[in-house]
Amino acid sequence: MVKMNSEDFVTGGLSMEEMLEVAAMLESAGIDAIELSGGTRYSGGYIPVRPGRLDAENMEVYYLKAAGKFKERVKVPLMLVGGIRSYAVAERIISQGIADYVSMSRPLIREPDLVNRWKSGDTGKTKCLSNNLCFEKVKAGEELYCVVEKRLERGQNPPVL
Repeated sequence: MVKMNSEDFVTGGLSMEEMLEVAAMLESAGIDAIELSGGTRYSGGYIPVRPGRLDAENMEVYYLKAAGKFKERVKVPLMLVGGIRSYAVAERIISQGIADYVSMSRPLIREPDLVNRWKSGDTGKTKCLSNNLCFEKVKAGEELYCVVEKRLERGQNPPVL
């Protein structure tokens, strides 16, 4: 299994067309699955497909266009990550064949038991605010945790977004 970018969003970085070529090579080499993401730490604070706070389902799924092109050209199972915040969207990604698997990062940092919550029937949207404060702590050499959740647990106000 390989995790790769749909695009790097930097000058001279991996383009979507190049991603498709690499994915086809990986398929020929017998890879079992590809997880598709995007951007790098050098992409800056602005990556065109990432709108910031995801208040509506139609804002979710950052790499939807890339996933569509991938599924047209490559038959390897696709895992899609990036901007998936609601059960309905995750279910639609699978049922419509947009991807074969859904992968998450930030929502599971905020709610480690999210999958079990959804499985139990509480399919409400994740509490993740997509503010990336969790990764700011890691960059500062601290442990990975949800800053918003930690402040709420301490009875403090969450950070203003």
